[in-house]
Amino acid sequence: MIIKIDQSKCSGCKICMEICPVGAIEEMDGIRVNMTRCIKCRSCVVACPIKAIVIK
Repeated sequence: MIIKIDQSKCSGCKICMEICPVGAIEEMDGIRVNMTRCIKCRSCVVACPIKAIVIK
């Protein structure tokens, strides 16, 4: 399972960064998920107000 942020939808609100319990969401050329740190808790997916974060 991979969690991705759709950059075309992301507003840059950074709610996902604030909610991530392990700090796996980083700001580098937009907001992205560092999958080596991600524990796949899906907190970011639930917290995103515009549904820009998807699970693949």
